[in-house]
Amino acid sequence: MPVSLADVGYGFLLPALAALLSLVLLRRMLPEDAGRRYVPMFGFVLGFQLGYWLLNLGQFPPAYHFHWLPIAMILVGITSSVTEATGSTIVDRILTYFVISLVGCWFLLPNYPGLPLPWQYTALIGSALVTIVSLASRPLVTRLSGPLLTGSYFSMLAIAAVIMVLSGSISFGQITGAATGACFGLFLAALFDPKAKDQEGLAFPMIFFAFAMMMIGQTNSFSNIPQWAYYILPLTPIGMWESQSGFFKSMGGIGGSITRYLVAIHYSLIALGVVLYAEFVS
Repeated sequence: MPVSLADVGYGFLLPALAALLSLVLLRRMLPEDAGRRYVPMFGFVLGFQLGYWLLNLGQFPPAYHFHWLPIAMILVGITSSVTEATGSTIVDRILTYFVISLVGCWFLLPNYPGLPLPWQYTALIGSALVTIVSLASRPLVTRLSGPLLTGSYFSMLAIAAVIMVLSGSISFGQITGAATGACFGLFLAALFDPKAKDQEGLAFPMIFFAFAMMMIGQTNSFSNIPQWAYYILPLTPIGMWESQSGFFKSMGGIGGSITRYLVAIHYSLIALGVVLYAEFVS
């Protein structure tokens, strides 16, 4: 099925525009702290919701397990905002991220018979991974420039959309594409608007969405892609940390910027390479 104008317009450009305008306008209307903590998450979730519902990718009440994703993203977004606003301790964040992720995974994962790993274990393992990676990703907002941070997240989600299509599901690719469009809007805002460079509160929603889509894709795939390959991509923040090592930060000019970007997204690129090999070579 070729990409349609609706996919591009409703599923990518409008989510991008919604996220972009959220950052540009709301950051100027709200107090500095509130705008920094809440608006990036709001723009991301709003853009995703627009793309999801305009393309009619699900229904309410949910009929299938993946139809719970928009509800889960609202819950995750609110949770991220509350933890950022209250200055939660590391223990509070661990418990909150894990419980909210577990609730989300509980509804998002299918209970098909014959799954290689029972869905309850997948939910527990996935929630633990979301918690660990989200916590490790939070400090990146002050370590990476705004464009590099959001550009890396955008690349991660764009590659996730490709993986979903290669897994055999156009609709999962469209769902991921809506989030990719929203993230692209955040990237454009960080690139051109000085007030939008600091984008706090994105780690938990971004990582949860990436893990959720990989879990949904893996449990519904009839492709040749190995199960473990789906869980490489959400480890992208590890590469984002690596891009800030002294060796890469010492590189100047355009070449240094490109190198840092490629290092930041290399887990996503590895995931894509494994998927392409499994589908077209092996």
